[in-house]
Amino acid sequence: MSGGKLPEALKPSLLARLAHYTQAQAEGRWDTVASLLGPHRGAGHSAVPYTPAHRACLIEQMKPFPMVSFELGNEMFSTEILSTPPSRRWWFIAGEAVFEVNGAEQKTQTSFIAYRENGQWYFTPPNFDDHWEKAHLTDADRSANYTDEIVIHRTPRCPLEIDDLQARLDKTYPSIRNLAFKLKNVSAKRVTGYTLRLYAKGGDVIYGAGYTIEPGDSRDEKMDSTRYSYLCEGIRKDNLIVDEVNFADGSAWRLPKPRNTAAKVRE
Repeated sequence: MSGGKLPEALKPSLLARLAHYTQAQAEGRWDTVASLLGPHRGAGHSAVPYTPAHRACLIEQMKPFPMVSFELGNEMFSTEILSTPPSRRWWFIAGEAVFEVNGAEQKTQTSFIAYRENGQWYFTPPNFDDHWEKAHLTDADRSANYTDEIVIHRTPRCPLEIDDLQARLDKTYPSIRNLAFKLKNVSAKRVTGYTLRLYAKGGDVIYGAGYTIEPGDSRDEKMDSTRYSYLCEGIRKDNLIVDEVNFADGSAWRLPKPRNTAAKVRE
């Protein structure tokens, strides 16, 4: 074996398992397909263990687009660290798939993940979120205000107050929330810059700006927030907080590091 290529010794078992996977979809045996998804979506550090709801949601997304056959191409590689034995790695698989859509077969190039777990192959299908969004999101969904998915943390004595939050779905990518809100200077000093933090379990987004806000005045601000990475993993709530405020006199306010309460991540 060289680099991250699939060892030839593993190829026969992969092809046999792939045939089982596509045949189950062609025959509508979705319980079998569900078992072939394995214990988690994706693999390596990005693997997400399936909950029953997550697995059921993914199967419902797959049903309108069963992959009834797949011809393995030449692109099979893994970015797993080389010290991981090949028999326990995960692999990017690419080739020509045949999907059945509305009773007609459609050939297309596709890729997905195959991974090894306890000596067996399992598969993570392509992302079907785009198809689901086009089929299910209504105009009302797209124009709704999702402020209940954003938690604003109000820190005592913070010079800036976050008000009038609006959270709308991005017109192009509904997995993104477009946030709009006002920052009000509730201090007695001129603000010349600030840092905001949008965070959830798994990461955060830091936004810094050098704008002036006079005492008592407000400024309109915008940020983007990830609503989900994959729809079936569930909607992610984000937390919004002011981290730092700079003043014209050279002083600054910084978010205290709390022992509990405001800055804890909401799961």
